[in-house]
Amino acid sequence: MTVKPVSANKWIDKLKQTIECIKNGVAEQGTLDNIETGEFFVVKKIDDKIICRRYVLVEEVEV
Repeated sequence: MTVKPVSANKWIDKLKQTIECIKNGVAEQGTLDNIETGEFFVVKKIDDKIICRRYVLVEEVEV
C-alpha cells in the first residue's frame, strides 16, 4: 500500500489508516511518501508490534 498525501492532516489520516490496515491484517506493510520533503515512512508489523520507520532523502543522484 503506497499513499502520496497532499496536506498534513490528510497525511496523518493516511498514516492512521495504514496502521489500522496492518493491525486488521489487510496489509503486511505500508509506505507513505512525501516527495516534496524527500522523506517517507515504512509501517509494518514485527513481532506483534507496529513499527513506523522514517527515512529521509539525503542526496539525490541521477543514474
